[in-house]
Amino acid sequence: MRYETCLSWFRRASNASQAGVILGVLPIVISWRLWTRRCKARMEGKMESGQKVPIKQQQINYIAWSKPAQGRVKLNTDGSSLGNPGESGAGGVIRDMHGRLLLAFAKNLGYGNSTYTELRALLEGVKHCKNMNFSAVDIEMDSKVILAWKPYIHREGNAVADWLARRGASDGDVE
Repeated sequence: MRYETCLSWFRRASNASQAGVILGVLPIVISWRLWTRRCKARMEGKMESGQKVPIKQQQINYIAWSKPAQGRVKLNTDGSSLGNPGESGAGGVIRDMHGRLLLAFAKNLGYGNSTYTELRALLEGVKHCKNMNFSAVDIEMDSKVILAWKPYIHREGNAVADWLARRGASDGDVE
């Protein structure tokens, strides 16, 4: 019964997120720690107290994309440079105030660095907004280099544009 329980634990963890993988490794770490304590106690006569284990608490912040205000659209862009410098691409999405996708794009930019790709992604996105006659546009991107020019968004809130940028770098233009 114990073998099946451990096996199901590892199977679930292997199909999970980063947290799931950590949970999957946890029984191994606990088992190893218990084994080393047992060996020290049996062979060296050294007993360890459970009170020596430090517990560090950390606050987890939930980061997600947020809808634009009434009557506005949101442009999320990202640039990707595979190698920095290397093959690069730009990607982005435009969504309305309900979160509905209005346009998604991925563009191959050839050879370039990360700053170039971030700026070109922004330019491509603004061009699309102009072509669609959007004038009330909120722009979000995750480039820390361009932070001085506009507000920073965490990578997790810019995931779609990030994926499209990598797609543009590897596969070419998509619209």
